[in-house]
Amino acid sequence: MSDEDPPGSFGHGIAVGVAISAVLVHIAYVALGVDWTGFYRDLGGAPLPLMTRITISASWQLGVPIVGSIAIGALVLRRPRSLAPYIAVVAVLLVAAACTYFFPSWPLTALASEIK
Repeated sequence: MSDEDPPGSFGHGIAVGVAISAVLVHIAYVALGVDWTGFYRDLGGAPLPLMTRITISASWQLGVPIVGSIAIGALVLRRPRSLAPYIAVVAVLLVAAACTYFFPSWPLTALASEIK
């Protein structure tokens, strides 16, 4: 460990690794997932919940990895001593990946639970 390493830099590195993994998981959900916009259009254009519309939009699908990469890059370049900014970026990126997984299929899940 060099004199330049802040205390707890191992935790900072773990946080950066988790944040990068969250961005990669988001990219995988988008790349390997269904074309939800076309799918819902083919179903007849019923009004979709707000979070579904947000998470199937191209701006969400492209914006999360771009903004996430910028945030990770800022952390790596600035190397704040506190762990709080790292935890905040990790939390936001994990929530974004979870939203990308859950909300696009939410109307279908709700419909399937109504069928008995």
